[in-house]
Amino acid sequence: MIELRFWKLFSILLITLNIVLLSVLWLGIGYFKQGVTSSFPDRRTPLARDFLIKQVGFNVEQTKQYDILITLHRDSMQRMTEVGRLLRDSLFQATIGDKPKQESVSKYLDAIGENQKQIESITYNHLIQVKRICNEAQKIKFDSAVNEFLSLLKHAPGNKDDFPPRHQQPPPENRLQPRPEEGPPPPPPF
Repeated sequence: MIELRFWKLFSILLITLNIVLLSVLWLGIGYFKQGVTSSFPDRRTPLARDFLIKQVGFNVEQTKQYDILITLHRDSMQRMTEVGRLLRDSLFQATIGDKPKQESVSKYLDAIGENQKQIESITYNHLIQVKRICNEAQKIKFDSAVNEFLSLLKHAPGNKDDFPPRHQQPPPENRLQPRPEEGPPPPPPF
């Protein structure tokens, strides 16, 4: 009898926890809505847009122009990202079978490289267009904000490039001879 009662209470507890969990996921309560908002309609986090508006000091008209540029940039990037995904899928499909054709693999690799080149070009042109809506004082702030944002991205958690530059890393312990480009070691201090 006690065992049956235990299992009933345990079942009720599990059902209650499932309902709470589904409510949190469905309604987006708590962590997912911790005051992280943006004035851009389809963004849940402020990221680059709000950072740049704040750092550069865009006025209302500039912000409207910037939002249009963001929308155009995002649309272009989504198209190019989808093309890249399709190209990579095709590349990996080319590996199926006994003998993948090297010509088709090379063709896909070239197309993927060209796609990535276009993605970088789109981003560069977007930054140039954003800079054009800045006045002279804001252009200086823009350059500084872009450098700061790139620095933040470079040191983001999980970024593979989050290591000091090679010249700032300690030399390997097993390195006995200086490299030819380094020259002889400095004389000892007296």
